[in-house]
Amino acid sequence: MKLQKLTIRNLASIEDAVIDFEHGPLGEESLFLICGETGAGKTTILDSICLALYNETPRMDRAENERYKDAAQTASGRKEDIAINDNRQLMRRNTGEAWSELEFTGSNDIPYTARWYVARAHRKVSGSLQSVKWTLENRKTGIQLTKIAEIKAEIQKAVGLSFEQFCRTTLLAQGDFTKFLQSKESEKSDILEKLTGTGIYSRIGAEIYAASKQRRLAYETQKQKLNGIRLLTEEEKETLRTSIRQNLQEATDCKKQLDTVTQKRNWLQRNKELKEARQQRQQEWETSLAALKTDEYRQREQTLRDWNLSAEARNQLQTFNHLTTQQMELEKETSRMEAQYHILCQGLVGLREQLNDLQEKQQQTSGFLKEKAEYAPMFEESQGILADLKNLMEAERKEQEYRQRVITWTAAIPQLEKSLLSKEKNLQEKNQASAALQKEIDQQTKSWEAFNTPRLQSQKSDLEKRKEGLVSLLNELTLLREKQISLNTLQETEQKIFNQLITVQQEQENLQTTFNQAKQRYEETDALYRKQKEATENWAREARARLVAGDHCPVCGQKITDIPHDEAFQSLLLPIYEELKFRQKNYDEAGQSLKANLSLQKQLTEQQQASHKNTENFKQGYQITRRQVQDLCTFLGIRPQPGIEATQALIRQTTEDADQEIKSLSLQLEKADNLLQNIQQLQKQKDQMQELGNEAQRAFIQAEKELNDRKNQIQTGTSWIENEKNNIRTLHLRITEKMKWNDWNESWKQDPDSLIRKLKDETTGYRQAQEQLKAVTSRIELEQKDWKLSCPL
Repeated sequence: MKLQKLTIRNLASIEDAVIDFEHGPLGEESLFLICGETGAGKTTILDSICLALYNETPRMDRAENERYKDAAQTASGRKEDIAINDNRQLMRRNTGEAWSELEFTGSNDIPYTARWYVARAHRKVSGSLQSVKWTLENRKTGIQLTKIAEIKAEIQKAVGLSFEQFCRTTLLAQGDFTKFLQSKESEKSDILEKLTGTGIYSRIGAEIYAASKQRRLAYETQKQKLNGIRLLTEEEKETLRTSIRQNLQEATDCKKQLDTVTQKRNWLQRNKELKEARQQRQQEWETSLAALKTDEYRQREQTLRDWNLSAEARNQLQTFNHLTTQQMELEKETSRMEAQYHILCQGLVGLREQLNDLQEKQQQTSGFLKEKAEYAPMFEESQGILADLKNLMEAERKEQEYRQRVITWTAAIPQLEKSLLSKEKNLQEKNQASAALQKEIDQQTKSWEAFNTPRLQSQKSDLEKRKEGLVSLLNELTLLREKQISLNTLQETEQKIFNQLITVQQEQENLQTTFNQAKQRYEETDALYRKQKEATENWAREARARLVAGDHCPVCGQKITDIPHDEAFQSLLLPIYEELKFRQKNYDEAGQSLKANLSLQKQLTEQQQASHKNTENFKQGYQITRRQVQDLCTFLGIRPQPGIEATQALIRQTTEDADQEIKSLSLQLEKADNLLQNIQQLQKQKDQMQELGNEAQRAFIQAEKELNDRKNQIQTGTSWIENEKNNIRTLHLRITEKMKWNDWNESWKQDPDSLIRKLKDETTGYRQAQEQLKAVTSRIELEQKDWKLSCPL
């Protein structure tokens, strides 16, 4: 896995930070150090990486049943219980949201963006804490995961480590390295393989082991098969070769015989098939010959010849039938035309009578039009007259409607004036109440400003940072004491090994002396045994064989009285041989003891060197921790006491004092917050009163506007009435000029609708008479033309 970019917002001591691992100074170096003062945010950077990758962090490793109230939540009366190990409490105080975003490339070469986000309701400082939003985006495909199980599985695939493994190997909190050392061998092996990328060698080794096991099994199987095979002698091989040659010759002869028999069988089968086909064709020929000799065949043959000879007669018959059909159709058409002629002759009489009726109707219509000739101009302009009559009726209706409106509006003026005075009084009352609330807010604001809340918060923040530093110093002192105890243990172990080495070196001198003495005794006994053994060798046996009783010994010169057997000489050699074996056993045991002592001395020397090295390395770590403790003491203004316990007691007392001061400041801040809440409540009441005042102001303006609008409406209505009166006079004059009925004005006053209907009906009757005259005249002309065409005689 390769980190690329880390973005931090409002987490612990970091307000806003962007760390680019690929560009700038960090992109040029493969190894770098995170350093800074206590509370600067070193651990927060590592926490941000952990939160983005795993939604967890080692810092929050505490008991789940430890909970506290969310003091920042003021939006609702109920405060939420927050667990001590809840990652959300890493969000900075007095902030509405916080997040950590990590861009990295996984071990599977896929680019990812992991984001951990937490916020308060509506992103307000006083809102309640919301649930964590944890997402993982594959920047290669653009797919974003939001479910926790899917994100954990993808992180495991991309990073190759679980959260516990990541904390044991990559991000080690203080004192957590021992957890890795105390892990099981299988867990350490798995973690180291993932870190170094050597897991492939384990898989290769496992595959090699499996392949070698499989090959070994195959080898054993083949070996067992080979053990069960008996090798043939040369005579058996020759016999088998002769038998094989004979069998091959017999097989060749049999194959030739088989080919010959197969050819014969195929020829006989083909001969049989041909004979059967010949018999079938013979039967078919005889059947056909018998059919040709029957009477039915002769009759069909004669019918076919007659059909061919009657072809011309059949064509002439077909032509005759066609001409006969045409003749019958012509006769039918003649009969139809004769019937139509008789009908037309009868229609001429009816047409003459109809023509006479039309001429009579023409005369009647002409007489009606002559009677209405004096009203013709009025009928011609009837559309305009009707429009003016309708406009006149509408103008009279509007004049009456406007007059009624002006009466109604004039009656509402006193009520509107009374409502205006009431709303003006209400507005003055609301303004006075708002001014009183503002005065109270100003007084309490001065009291709240007297607390100087920023200064109190700054003091409290400084004390909390000092407390955090004191807690860190106390932890460092605890770690220093543990290292001191461990260093003393290592020194004691080194001294114990050194004492054992001195003891072993002293034992070496005694063992060396014992070894030299055993070696000397063994060599002396071995020389004696060799000399005694020479007396029993072959040459001595041969020399004794040449001696007889009474001879003198060639070695010592004494007279031989009796020659002993060889067994007697062998029995003389046995005690010396037993002594030699005993000396050799002591010699070997002394050598083994000396060798074991040298080996133990070498082992203790190596242990002493390793122990000394570990002690020196641990001593350096102890000195570094001690310097860190001294630096923290200097930074926090703590004067170290003689002994770690005394210093710890001083720090605990200082921490308790800081707690008391923090509590005191918290009480003052709480009072200031209560006062601020009262101010906010008063401000809320004042805003509500202001809103009521605004509503009263709007109501007053609205009432004033309604009164003015009503007065304007009365003036406008009066002008409308005058306009309609003028319009009525103009329409009346124009209608009088066009209307030919002298009594139309009296009819209009009595019933305007009846006058309009009368004009419409008269106009419609006159125009219908004109159109009827034109239609009758046109019809007469057409009838006369038809008469002339129908009866030319």
